[in-house]
Amino acid sequence: MKRRHEQRIAQLTAIADDKTTVLLVIGSIRGSNVSASPHPVA
Repeated sequence: MKRRHEQRIAQLTAIADDKTTVLLVIGSIRGSNVSASPHPVA
């Protein structure tokens, strides 16, 4: 089982391109909306 897991991780990490993508994920904290502009995040 461990070997299969390690093979899967190796396969998934080998797929990555040479470029980086920034994901901006915004939700709520304790019911309050959170805002963020892309400039400070990137």
